[in-house]
Order: sequence, then C-alpha cells, then structure tokens
Amino acid sequence: MTLRKLRKLTSEGRCLVDEHFLSDPTAKVPLDVEELERRHYVEDLKESIDLSGFNTLVDQVMKKFNPFDTHMDREISGQLHKALPLPRRDAGDTRTWHYLSVIERPDFVRHRWQPKDGRVVKERFLGDLVRNTFARLWWGAEKTLSPENGYGYTNSFSARVKIYMKRFSVGNSVGILQRFLHSSTSWDQRRRMYSGKLPRTSITYSQHSFWKQ
Repeated sequence: MTLRKLRKLTSEGRCLVDEHFLSDPTAKVPLDVEELERRHYVEDLKESIDLSGFNTLVDQVMKKFNPFDTHMDREISGQLHKALPLPRRDAGDTRTWHYLSVIERPDFVRHRWQPKDGRVVKERFLGDLVRNTFARLWWGAEKTLSPENGYGYTNSFSARVKIYMKRFSVGNSVGILQRFLHSSTSWDQRRRMYSGKLPRTSITYSQHSFWKQ
C-alpha cells in the first residue's frame, strides 16, 4: 500500500507500531486510507503535498545502497528536502515524519537501520526530529542549505548527522551551523593531507577555527 498524499499520523495511530511491526522485516499497516481516516489514525496537512517524487527517490536509494549502509544518508538528504517542500510548521511536527516512517515507507526505515535484538528501534519510526529516520535528514538539509553553496554543507552534515543533530537543535542559528560545517570540512581535508604525520591526539575539534569565531 502506498498513499501518495502526505498526511500526519495521530497519537491514536501510534498503536500501529507494535511488536510485530518492529520485528517483522516485511510488516506493513494492513489498513487502507479510508479505514485509517475512519479510525482517526491520520489527518490531512493544510497544504497538499504529493509524495510521488519522494517515493521515487526512496526507491532509487534503496536500489543503490545495501541495507544498513550509512552512506545513503548523504545521498538522500538534500534530495529528500527538495522532494518534500514543507513549511516549517509541518516539518517541525513529528506526526508528519511518523506518517512517512510508519504508513508510507517503513521499508526504507528497515533498510537504513540494522535491527537490535531482532527489532528496529521504535524511535526510528516514532522518534523526535533527531531520531526519526526521515526528519533527521530533512532538517539536516534545511539547516545547512546555503544560497552560495547549495546543498554542499548538507553533504558534510549528513556524513556526521548523529553528532551535529545532537549539538544543533532545529532552533539554532543556520549561520552558526554552516560555519561549523565549513570549519570541520576544511579541517578534515587538512587532516587527510597530513595523515600519518601528526599524532592522532593532535587532531581534535578543539582546533577548529569555528570555536575562535
């Protein structure tokens, strides 16, 4: 089942993510859109957003990358942002991302995250803007998109998304985050250039020029 219109998963709909859903690698929500609406499991966004481009992108990334390959984050982040032109009001609502993870593309969530003790971590479906599979990538692009550099900073961000999303909440300054990414990217380049010539302990984030600005 693929629903092409973006919606929100309500608090009532969270019950769909049960033990079977988390542990079965092929589990899908066994309800059509009419039944989901009748049970008040989903609700519409104020703006209509078609998911055809989003689903095409997800299909392509799943074909290109093996399961659990973290490099898919860099591949999908900027394109995901373009495929989902969300106002921040809806992007900041976790129910939007819960819908995508639970109803629309739970297969991608399972493709991205390796199960622990036989089940995918629940927060990858129903987590906050840092833990949810799609929210973390969209907000990473939103906070790093630059008029001068496009999604260039996003590529750097996606490679380190676990570190940066914890350090910079969605409410932090875009300029500060971009400065940090520019600094860290430059340092990574220098680190590779002098790899093997410097003691490992000398290469630390405390040396970034970011901290001095």
